[in-house]
Amino acid sequence: MKSIYIYNILGTLLCILFTHTINAQVYYYYDDNGNRITSTLTHRAPERRKDTNKVTIYPNPTNGMVNVAISSFGTCGYATIYIIDGSGNVLSTQQTSSSMTTINMASYNQGMYYLRAIMCDNQYTCKIVKINPGAPSTAQPKPVPVPVKY
Repeated sequence: MKSIYIYNILGTLLCILFTHTINAQVYYYYDDNGNRITSTLTHRAPERRKDTNKVTIYPNPTNGMVNVAISSFGTCGYATIYIIDGSGNVLSTQQTSSSMTTINMASYNQGMYYLRAIMCDNQYTCKIVKINPGAPSTAQPKPVPVPVKY
């Protein structure tokens, strides 16, 4: 039985606060006639590193205004912020170089939205819940880190 090493896959997946690197190797095994009889995929656990750029949004849930705090812009010095609805439609776009930005969501319907901040090659996505204008906001008065998923 012959074994042939075919490919080393190195992929990078950006996740909101962590960067995941996946190393995988695919092995194909052939019989003496050259027919593939099996393949094997081996991989290591993802390596995680804490990212230095952080995005914090508050209040969440909100009934109108959302504050976006960005602790570091990286080398590019600015961020592009998008508000996206559940269908993937971009509702607003804003570019900022300020560490604190306020976004007015008062005209949006009640529901879930996504805030996407892109700084250089880093991308962060946060969920924002918009509640009725008459409903009290349950968020705390100072910034609270929001888990980010990509």
